[in-house]
Amino acid sequence: MYHRLKTIRDIVSPSTIEKFNEIICSQLKQQLTVKDHLGCGDHMLFFNPGDHRLSSDGYYSYLTPRNASGRHINFKRRMWVQGSLEFFRPIEYGKEYVCQENIIFVKKIRHDHFLRMSRDVTDIEGYLKLREFRTLVYTDSEPALASERSDREVKADALVRFTFTDVDIMKYSCLTSNTHRIHWDLNYCKNFEGYRDILVQGPFTAQLIMKVLELENVSGIKSIKYKNSNIIYRGTSVEVCVSSLNGGNVFVWIRDATNPKITYVESTVQLCRASA
Repeated sequence: MYHRLKTIRDIVSPSTIEKFNEIICSQLKQQLTVKDHLGCGDHMLFFNPGDHRLSSDGYYSYLTPRNASGRHINFKRRMWVQGSLEFFRPIEYGKEYVCQENIIFVKKIRHDHFLRMSRDVTDIEGYLKLREFRTLVYTDSEPALASERSDREVKADALVRFTFTDVDIMKYSCLTSNTHRIHWDLNYCKNFEGYRDILVQGPFTAQLIMKVLELENVSGIKSIKYKNSNIIYRGTSVEVCVSSLNGGNVFVWIRDATNPKITYVESTVQLCRASA
């Protein structure tokens, strides 16, 4: 399946980046500086449709298996499960860019449906700046308890601690025009989708990883792949761990600050110098 979905135009602004950097740096001793172009992952703050019809969960109705496939597919809740980014050319401030969203597939696995989409960001002349893939799951199952793992052998070369406060989550939703109710409506979270509290946004954790890489002076990022392993609730304190891998690439994971056996996000970062 390949379905041309939506075209979103946006003009990137440094003030939006400054607002997000303030969220991150409010808890860290280091400061992030705004460069003359977007940093890795900063495009997630832009190209978010604000004029589209919403489903009952407060998220976009066009991003549903039913809309993408034409089949009658109901679901109780949806979540962002994994994604990847590949960077080609810098995105400069003050210029208009185009994001083309496409559906790659809608696939049923057991009782769940997975929707995979691509997002190509180009300038107005059509030159590709970055390519992103996102996978969302649509399910009727109850939220699972956090799972532990004890087989990790990678040791962190650097570690940054961060706590997702309710104010941080609210600010991020405002910056990204994200009205998904699981990020702000506690009553809805508990009584309809079965969560115990408000959830942290998937792109928030992905951007946190890339901001930590920036603070650790990791440059020349060619691509990044990430997977969300467990739900992160508001108030959760995490540790963002960075470790160099053989070949010059970087492995980054987000784990629970009080129970390191709980991993929330895992990502592998490919550097340009390691691609040869």
